[in-house]
Amino acid sequence: QGLDRPRLVASAPLFRVASAARLARLGAMSGGSGDRTWLWTASCYSGALGVALGAFGAHALKKTVTDPALLNAWDTAVKYQLVHTAVLLTTTKQPQDREQRTLSTGLFMAGNILFSGSLYALVLTGVKKLGAITPMGGMCYIFGWLALAHGR
Repeated sequence: QGLDRPRLVASAPLFRVASAARLARLGAMSGGSGDRTWLWTASCYSGALGVALGAFGAHALKKTVTDPALLNAWDTAVKYQLVHTAVLLTTTKQPQDREQRTLSTGLFMAGNILFSGSLYALVLTGVKKLGAITPMGGMCYIFGWLALAHGR
């Protein structure tokens, strides 16, 4: 029976007070002001870094690390970073500014089409030249994360 845990009560004004107290405690844990912009920006840069590290692991790292288990570990780290970046983003940004994020949305869509689409096509057709399109999609992902960090 924690004393600082807000209780759901039938009265709406009291419920709002309990919710406001909970939000104030969350704001105090994030630095006191309740402004979590720094966490949003850090999450966006984490996404850009995840894409860049994935590209590094898929290309440059394979030239120096030959142990498949280590390369698999790198791949797993990149996947987990990107998945958890998405989770951080959903917990730090309110939906009311969706209309302002058209650039990042477009870049992410282009990234999915160019990056993933070219890899799917390469695997299905065996046409290795399609791999030349993949880095363009990766750049769309990176610029999408950076645009998102700046509310675009």
